[in-house]
Amino acid sequence: MTPTASSDSLPALDTSSLDLPPVEEARRLRFVALDMDGTLARSDHSVAPEFWPVARELLDRGIVLCAASGRQRNAIVATMEPVVDRIMILSENGAAVWDGENVVRAEAVDASVLAAVTETVRELRAAGHNVGLLAATPHQAYVESTDELFLEFVTRYNPNVAETDDLTALPHDVVKIAVWSERPATEVTYPAIAALGLEADTVRSAENWIDVMRTGTSKGASLRRVISDLGIAPEECAAFGDHHNDLTMLQSVGMSFAIGNAEPEVKDVARFVAPTNDENGVARVLRALLDA
Repeated sequence: MTPTASSDSLPALDTSSLDLPPVEEARRLRFVALDMDGTLARSDHSVAPEFWPVARELLDRGIVLCAASGRQRNAIVATMEPVVDRIMILSENGAAVWDGENVVRAEAVDASVLAAVTETVRELRAAGHNVGLLAATPHQAYVESTDELFLEFVTRYNPNVAETDDLTALPHDVVKIAVWSERPATEVTYPAIAALGLEADTVRSAENWIDVMRTGTSKGASLRRVISDLGIAPEECAAFGDHHNDLTMLQSVGMSFAIGNAEPEVKDVARFVAPTNDENGVARVLRALLDA
């Protein structure tokens, strides 16, 4: 395919030499799910301006655009602001499904799971590890640690953060527990949390983060319920991701794309590999699918 101009004021999107589904399959596209960090967002956490004309054309054609992220809704809204009033949102790795500003579905974590994870993180901190814990409700995130480095990462993805003395005494249902460590999660937090044998799902969401959620809660599970409600078949859906918390989402659609900077396991699961987030991979692939 030849480069296609996304708007009069922006450079053309190069859609040549992309890994794509057959034209007949691409033309059936009705639903697109996008991970945010490391996928749509570039390394500097911004979204390339070339993406927005493509997003608007998708929506104008009646194709559903869904932001599916481990972030809070408010952080997703800030990133997707140019089209936010026209998209669907799955926040907290699918634990909260939103229709506008209303929570359609929320999957709460059992209080015993929150207590066990909180105690383990406290023990790791007491042993000298620089770790932190965030407990998220659909509308608010809570932390105990006030470590500056931890809070820098937390506030980047969770704009509504409140400090509390005891995460186990929160008055609201928690839908996601996020554990951060200064060292890679595979070295410290993931083994410690996995050893608890929790009745919950634990997934690595980034190099330094793991997320703990109610059993069966994932981006993929929420996506499957959403498209079923909309009467859309998995074969009519595309999804883009880069990390382990995107695996279930990629496995739930017919056209699955790992971004070029994705983890090896994600590339193994996806049917196709798109250019990296810094190479405008999402926008280029979507432009090609629209032009099919």
